[in-house]
Amino acid sequence: MKEEKRISNISCRCIDITLDEFMDCVCNGNFSRIVRGGNPSDGEISEAWSELYAEYSELSRNMRYQYIFNLSREIYMLSAKLELVGRILLLPKDNMTAHLKLLKYNGTPKNIKAEIKRQSLVLSEKEKELSGINRKDGGKMTERDFIKWIVPVSRFMNQRIDKKTTSLLEFLEMNREMEEYYEHLNRK
Repeated sequence: MKEEKRISNISCRCIDITLDEFMDCVCNGNFSRIVRGGNPSDGEISEAWSELYAEYSELSRNMRYQYIFNLSREIYMLSAKLELVGRILLLPKDNMTAHLKLLKYNGTPKNIKAEIKRQSLVLSEKEKELSGINRKDGGKMTERDFIKWIVPVSRFMNQRIDKKTTSLLEFLEMNREMEEYYEHLNRK
């Protein structure tokens, strides 16, 4: 069977996505908004979203969101690793041992199963922590939350910010400029 080659174009930088597209991804989970063409896999879209959100977190200097993003990424990576190990354990013993060593699982099957159990507990704790954060915050950001953020920046810039034409990077730079201005005033 011939393997299908995917050709796709996905936005994974803040300069390449509008504020409106980013809001739709964050608020509604509509990650198709970052796809510019082609037929990307879910994995490609997920990877591009991770890159985009990491850049957003860094540029927005929002430590809280960076923490939540990193926690989400740890959960995803650990979950994927445990799923992969579960599949490897179904392989014949010769293949299983070689694959487990690649993932840095060494020792007897009993030790490996104990390590998997320990990592499953770590995963469960991280998921509980993220769930607690989301519950405390009332869940993900809403469009109203974004509007509450856009309005003061628009007022500061003395212009209406059009979320359909303003890139996420432009908006974050406007926000940074506003924060620096007010920070400077507070130091006086």
